[in-house]
Order: sequence, then C-alpha cells, then structure tokens
Amino acid sequence: MSIRPQPTPDTRLPAWSLAAAAGVVAAGVALGAGELVAGLLPGAPSPLAAVGSALIDLAPPARRRSSSGCSARTTSSP
Repeated sequence: MSIRPQPTPDTRLPAWSLAAAAGVVAAGVALGAGELVAGLLPGAPSPLAAVGSALIDLAPPARRRSSSGCSARTTSSP
C-alpha cells in the first residue's frame, strides 16, 4: 500500500501575466525616457502630447466640435 501525496495548488504566476507586467513596465520606462528627453531639449515635443494631437487630428470634425467645449460648459438653473 502506497501513500500518494496530496496535490497542492500551484502558487506560481502564469507566464502570460509576467510577460504582461514586463510590457507595462517597458512602456512606462519608454514613456518616461521620452518625456525626460522632451524636457531637456528645447523645442522637442512631448511624446504624449504628440500622440494626443495626432488622435485629435484623426477624429471626425463633428466629434471634435462636440467635445471641444465639454470641460468649459456650465449649466445654470433658472
């Protein structure tokens, strides 16, 4: 009669979660380095501002008009 060891839950993280975490860290480091270079060089655009500006330029004109004043719009009660 042999005794089988009881199965234990695997507490290791899956490989895909480690790869995802490494990707997030790499993106953060790249963004930080880009912002640092943009801050040190006069006239160099920020990578974040450049991407935001490109997304705004690609948006349809109707969407740009409707969303451009959203933050400044106030409501008044009669």
